[in-house]
Amino acid sequence: MDVGCGDGSLVWRALEKFEEVYGIDIALSAVCRAQIKMNTNHMGLAKTYLMLANLDLQAPFKEASFDAVTCVAELEHLFDPYHAISEFHRLLRKEGILIINVPNTAWLPYRLSLLFGKLPITSTHHCRGSWDAGHLHYFTFEALTKLLEEQGFQVVQRSGSGVFAEYRRWWLPLLSADIILKAVKR
Repeated sequence: MDVGCGDGSLVWRALEKFEEVYGIDIALSAVCRAQIKMNTNHMGLAKTYLMLANLDLQAPFKEASFDAVTCVAELEHLFDPYHAISEFHRLLRKEGILIINVPNTAWLPYRLSLLFGKLPITSTHHCRGSWDAGHLHYFTFEALTKLLEEQGFQVVQRSGSGVFAEYRRWWLPLLSADIILKAVKR
């Protein structure tokens, strides 16, 4: 299941790896774009499901429904990240994989912004340098790892992306603009 599936790009990549793939998004326009993309490209209609869902509420799936859940650039937008992580735990089978990606507020340029009295802008869609495009929560590697562990996950891999990613991995909390964690349901 891809949470915040947008136009379905990650859903399509998962088609080769899983028998059934789900994409959920709170925005009807996103689900419609993904549906149009799927129909246009004639992609596995029988095993791909796209639907509206709000992760701030209970997801419309039974317990232990999924082998893997991805949540890329979404957790920071949700009202209650604790509830969302709890839902991921409920929805995953034992030993299920959670891949989560959020901006890293401890990244060096964001720290420098704070040093000079400016709020760090962690999104790519900001307005006049003071609004962070709906980001409601901010995370560091330590804070996100703690949140996952408190909800019954074990973090098995930490990473970041971007230009010179291999060098950024030398000191992820300071040099990586984003946080990518792979966690397993305990």
